[in-house]
Amino acid sequence: MTWAAADQQILRGSADSLTISWAGADGEPTTPPTTPEVTVMRADGTAVTTGTASGSESSWAFPLTAAHTADLDLLTVDWTVGSTTQSTSAAIVGGYYFTAAQARSQDSALKDTAGYETSRLLEARAQVEAEIEWCADVAFVPRFTVVQIEGNGTSELVGPAMPRRVRWGTINYGTNTRALTAPEIAALRLERSGEISLLAGSWPEHSIVTLGVEHGHDRPHPKIVAAAIILLRVRMNTGKSNFPDRAERYQLSEGGMMFLSMPGAYKIGIPEVDAAIATYGVRIPAVA
Repeated sequence: MTWAAADQQILRGSADSLTISWAGADGEPTTPPTTPEVTVMRADGTAVTTGTASGSESSWAFPLTAAHTADLDLLTVDWTVGSTTQSTSAAIVGGYYFTAAQARSQDSALKDTAGYETSRLLEARAQVEAEIEWCADVAFVPRFTVVQIEGNGTSELVGPAMPRRVRWGTINYGTNTRALTAPEIAALRLERSGEISLLAGSWPEHSIVTLGVEHGHDRPHPKIVAAAIILLRVRMNTGKSNFPDRAERYQLSEGGMMFLSMPGAYKIGIPEVDAAIATYGVRIPAVA
């Protein structure tokens, strides 16, 4: 599983706007020579909508209706000017770990709306959610993910934990690809562990099975919410700590040594956050 924040999150069933900051060859914001034409595609390759962006200079937007966002999905958005196309992504999500208002109410430092602009706070929230889900190996709100799994000749494959629904799937054998039929998808058995099983037959050995899967909890546990807001504050204040970034221990002025919790591949490095992840996550620690 790959847990990564999309360029933008949109709540399922809500009207919203896709946005882009048009970039030049050096990656810096610039003004395109003409208005971008927009194509929005679902994760399975089907078109959602097309049209013309609105905006000026480097900032452009394109509207989505509630009908466009009715299902969880991962959208690819192509913004085209002449022969140049720049792509962004948007995740249609079933919820958030917390609102901006919740974050500000639980952390007095975040009440400073000038120092912690809402737009920046929401960007950091998406990063925090992705970090927690990577370490926990489970989503705490409904998500949509495309997974590719090698068939093993048995009836069982393992996808994301807490699968809610398989929306579509394909099986690829070399140059031959076929889509799973609606009855095949309806007959799949989904386990909380992530096991996706065929009730009859097997996943062909050495085939590549691609599935569009809705997964995740209905809502996060309050301890995950609290941990996410703690992590949000840390990420929004990177570089402002009194401790050197690379420090593993710190000599106290009054004597003695403070040992700092360190991050790892599946560890944030903040004890309260890591404790919540260990309690409610499903990742099995590696054994040396």
